[in-house]
Amino acid sequence: MKRALVLLLLAGCRVELKSPVGGACDAEHPCPAGACVGGVCREGSGGGGECPASDAGVALVWSQCTDGFDVERAGTGTLDVGAENVVSAALSAASTDGPTAEAAVPVPLAGFRFRGVLEVKAPFDPQERVSLMSVRAQGTPVLEVLSDEGQRLSVEVQPGALGATQSAGAVMGSALAPGTYFVELSWQRGAAAVLFSNGVEVQRVSASGAAPSMVQADAVRLGVQSLEAGGNPVSIAWSRAELLGR
Repeated sequence: MKRALVLLLLAGCRVELKSPVGGACDAEHPCPAGACVGGVCREGSGGGGECPASDAGVALVWSQCTDGFDVERAGTGTLDVGAENVVSAALSAASTDGPTAEAAVPVPLAGFRFRGVLEVKAPFDPQERVSLMSVRAQGTPVLEVLSDEGQRLSVEVQPGALGATQSAGAVMGSALAPGTYFVELSWQRGAAAVLFSNGVEVQRVSASGAAPSMVQADAVRLGVQSLEAGGNPVSIAWSRAELLGR
């Protein structure tokens, strides 16, 4: 009887060692499969080797790895789109025409999620705002993911795109440094656009009421899209980005 009780207690105290996709990880707590990217478990090998597996039951709208890009433009910088459509972009001086890769894709503005792996390369000290990713409608940004003046990831939303009234919360993340970041943006029209870095919320734009601007977003753009006047050189790479429905 005592032996059975001990076994039952041990079974009840069993520790699950596997970290799920999206769970925290580090050198002492590796992921059982896939890769630890920016402290978060990801499907696949992280930097390359295979495309990520999309979430079960979630519509995959676009995959950088498998769908690629329709327009690749170096602009005033340098651009390389390599294996698995990894986008490496560098800009040495202020410009509004930086190196980008763009995919023509209908973005469901009622609700979607964007996620991808951002590699910030050394040195990184732009001092000014840098546009790193955008969802666009007929060439105009509906939303942008930026490195702000404090070198922190932030999100900017076109007035009226998210809701009748919009309010941007404070940027809460730390300054970007050379390294790898798992970036995720959750968008729900009439509610909020929330930006995460390595699983931690870094900024929220809240909204209420019906969005008066019912634009049809038609593109996702990755790269160093712009660097404001006075900025220092920037070099980054995007990989394994996905656009998911809700």
